[in-house]
Amino acid sequence: AGDAASNGRNIKPKTKLLGDFYDLGDELGRGTQGITYHAVERLSGRNYAAKVMHGKGELRSFMRNELEMMNQLNHKKLIRLYDAYEGPHTFTLVTELASGGELLYNLTKQTYITESEIAGYIRQILWGLEHMHDQNIAHLGLTPGDLLISHPGGDDLKICDFGLARRIAYARLASLEYGMPEFVAPEIVKGEGVGFAADMWAVGVITHLLLTGVSLFRGVDDRTTLTNIKENRWELREDLWSLLSTEARDFVTKLLVYQAEGRLDVKAALRHPWLNRADKMPPNQHNITTDTLRNYYNLLKDWYSNASCRTWYRRMPLEGAYTHPSKMVYPPGREYTPDATPPPDHTSKSHTPRTWEDQIPSRQPLDYELGLIKSESHYQSGPDTYLLQLRDVDFPVRLREYMKVAADRCPLSRDYNDRDNPHIDWRMPVIRERRRFTDIMDEEIDDERKERINRYGSPDTYTLRRLRHELGTRPESHVEAEALLSARREGMAPFFREKPQILPIEEDKPAQLVCYAVGDPRPIVQWFKNDMVVTESHRVKILEDDLGRSILRFGPAHAIDMGIYKVTARNKSGQTIARCRVVLAETPHSPDSPDASEISGNEILLRWKLPKIDGNSPIICYNVQYKESDAVDWIDVASNIDHEFYLVRNLKPNTSYQFRLASRNKIGWSEKGIPTMAIKTLDEGAPKIQLSRAMRHLQDIVESGQEVVLEESKPHLDYRVEKSPIHWSHEQPTDKYNYISEISRGRFSVVVKGIDKSSDEVIVAKLMEYRPDTEVQVDAEFEALRSLRHERITSLIEAYKPSNNTVAVLIQEKLQGVDVLTYLSSRHEYTEQTVANIITQILDGLQYLHWRGYCHLDLQPDNVVMASVRSVEVKLVDFGAAQKVSKIGTVVKSLGHPEYTAPEVLSEESAYPQTDIWSVGVLTYVLLSGVSPFRGANSDETRQNTNFVRFRFEHLFKELTQEATRFIMLVFKRHPHKRPTAEECHEHRWLLPTEFMIKRRDRAVFLGNRLKDFCEEYHAEKQKEMTKYESLTSAVRSMGPNVTRSNSIQEEILAVF
Repeated sequence: AGDAASNGRNIKPKTKLLGDFYDLGDELGRGTQGITYHAVERLSGRNYAAKVMHGKGELRSFMRNELEMMNQLNHKKLIRLYDAYEGPHTFTLVTELASGGELLYNLTKQTYITESEIAGYIRQILWGLEHMHDQNIAHLGLTPGDLLISHPGGDDLKICDFGLARRIAYARLASLEYGMPEFVAPEIVKGEGVGFAADMWAVGVITHLLLTGVSLFRGVDDRTTLTNIKENRWELREDLWSLLSTEARDFVTKLLVYQAEGRLDVKAALRHPWLNRADKMPPNQHNITTDTLRNYYNLLKDWYSNASCRTWYRRMPLEGAYTHPSKMVYPPGREYTPDATPPPDHTSKSHTPRTWEDQIPSRQPLDYELGLIKSESHYQSGPDTYLLQLRDVDFPVRLREYMKVAADRCPLSRDYNDRDNPHIDWRMPVIRERRRFTDIMDEEIDDERKERINRYGSPDTYTLRRLRHELGTRPESHVEAEALLSARREGMAPFFREKPQILPIEEDKPAQLVCYAVGDPRPIVQWFKNDMVVTESHRVKILEDDLGRSILRFGPAHAIDMGIYKVTARNKSGQTIARCRVVLAETPHSPDSPDASEISGNEILLRWKLPKIDGNSPIICYNVQYKESDAVDWIDVASNIDHEFYLVRNLKPNTSYQFRLASRNKIGWSEKGIPTMAIKTLDEGAPKIQLSRAMRHLQDIVESGQEVVLEESKPHLDYRVEKSPIHWSHEQPTDKYNYISEISRGRFSVVVKGIDKSSDEVIVAKLMEYRPDTEVQVDAEFEALRSLRHERITSLIEAYKPSNNTVAVLIQEKLQGVDVLTYLSSRHEYTEQTVANIITQILDGLQYLHWRGYCHLDLQPDNVVMASVRSVEVKLVDFGAAQKVSKIGTVVKSLGHPEYTAPEVLSEESAYPQTDIWSVGVLTYVLLSGVSPFRGANSDETRQNTNFVRFRFEHLFKELTQEATRFIMLVFKRHPHKRPTAEECHEHRWLLPTEFMIKRRDRAVFLGNRLKDFCEEYHAEKQKEMTKYESLTSAVRSMGPNVTRSNSIQEEILAVF
């Protein structure tokens, strides 16, 4: 129920002509009740599915029943109703379009599937059924044909076809005479009253089918199938189940209980441990071949070919299997097997030549793909292969050889020759060749390069830079010319100071996307949704505030506003692009049961983890309830807990208690979670639980009743500092700030947490040794930070260099303090999507630095710090190695970590903005493998590995997507000109925020143990470099006796994960 959307809709059938409002396209499929077409709304151009049913008399009640049921349902796992039309002989439902096609079609395209994938699909089915059952509605006709995929290549499942759905009243259960024999429950076959348990039986049969490829009750005909169900003839064959998990066996067994009251209900099924595989992929799990499932799918299509309607609505009772000689509910025969709907004839009567492939008879799967929606190809066998066009002078020679071989050996030329068609040469094969994509990188941009060079020197036009997904080499002279012309060109290319961020929306509530682009001349900003220009309406407005921010405002927002948004800013000097997603915000899922980490006589310390799904909105707080084990009513403890632990006090000694949780985001509260098992307190007099200083502080805030702020306003950054930089102050920083704890140490610095005495604001102070051997780096960091302002770069507030003191202090904004390596390694597991989010934000910060003419030059894990531990928000810190670097190259000193430093810096060659991109590649490799790519046995070997770009792919996690591997290959180029810029990295497919890529990255789950080992080794090495300067040590001691090494960061990380 956590996935439920708003309440149902109230759509009434219109009596106008459907064709006046929608254009019907290709047939998507047909069933017993009607034919489904692709429909396009004329007014908006939106895509829908139109289920057209023909019938009158008593059949009308069946059609109206489906409309009534869909009007009462509104859930993201159920196909949504948008419109309805009624004519004298027709009834049409206009619904959401699931363009990915049937689930079975998608699964049988793969060679193997896993239990984790199947568990994910079954859980989505149960989510949809849970909403239906909560509305007292049962589906009662669930089959694999009713399970559709939302988008090609995705795994978002939706349930359709509610023609048999009905409202369940337990006082008067009625029998059901219809259904697909293989999936009906025993009570349907026996003519007894049916309820929600019939849906759970169908889920059990479907689960068995997906896991084994075998339909459990299928017989040689429908009569045998129904008899098998009625007499409960089934068993779990050992040859099919020997390699499957015991949890899967238990799940199916508990659903296929003959007596309806003995089956799991939908909520109990959702709690079954087998479904945990959907989130956590066990290592080395069995690959289930789809060969058997593919054979079944062909048989299923045969059954539908008999059952499908020609035009008129068909609904035949199950008893037909016992009365008709064919023993089938829908008897075979030409009169019951309509031809497929012919495609629209756009060529009048002219004959279009067909290829030899068109002559091969086969049963094609239902086609749910639209013209611009293409499924992803899984043909690639590795990270270095693509199917690409051939630009090869030798290919025609090989083609002739292929044709000679094929001329006499193609059996199709004998068996399927169309003698009436003179346009077909049956001896002509289709030739496809395989090439390494690394061999064609240069070809791919060759023509564009020539065109751009020809246009160089024109002052009145600008070059629309092609944002490459795969880059070939670029001549150094070409890049140098580009940089020189850019420097001479008047004005400034556009840049996004503030990019639009992911936007969770609520139905019928206002929302807005905001971006801030600057340039000279002032850039023109344009918004796109799914690559279509956003046009203003009475509800959607494009505004601009006083500072020039562009605002795309939805007043109010609707579900149709969800999608991928792109914003472009362009002027005569260039253009830039930013992307974001608009998603539907929902209440979060319930947290898992809390753990009792410590117990005393009258106290229990509870710890828990973040909910697996936050509803696309960060978790704000939690509610804790408890009761004695034998009590009925639950008691609220607190509803303002904004951390993942709580100490429950004032309990009775030697008494058993149960606890449960609820979580809240800005939308609202989740349902209450599963209660704990009984937890018994100790005898009276047992030692009390001792909280750490940081935990005690957080506990006191909750117990004081402090209210939780549901949505904090985010202040805009002050960009005036870029023109009026901060200057050194020679006063004592301790006059204004109190230092309370030490966070970390570096080579010549100590980072401490502090508080502004006047406002109680928490700040971070970086104390640095200011001596002749360090003053260059201190001044360099100050010079860089004093005029930088960006959301991905730590902000400098003040800087102190007191007279007669060797310690300089930089006062910076408060950060969480934990670096990105510690953040991820503290988790039991993390996903590729999390890594992609981190890398995207790092690139945002680098894009700003490069726009300002700086390079970081020391990008390593401890210089990427988390701004929060609840959401992925990072900032770049430590600019001690940062220097001004021009596009035509600048020689810089090597001050960073050798393993993360680009080869041109190690070799004392010129550095470029792309020098930082090398470090991004190293950091990406580390987070996706737990291994440093270029580390050697000693520093000399590390340097050689870097200079010769020697690294190994086998260290990368095996679950990694191919797009991530290609990204790493793209950035690890010896010459900086061959690497992409930060902006070009954003356009790489791996980092694009498309639904398909997000799903792929979310499915790639990595265990955190390897990264944890690397993290410990990395920080142990850093520990050896800690400052030993006496002046810094004295400065820390002078803060007071209460200043100690802070463990609050580690404690908060452990509490969250």
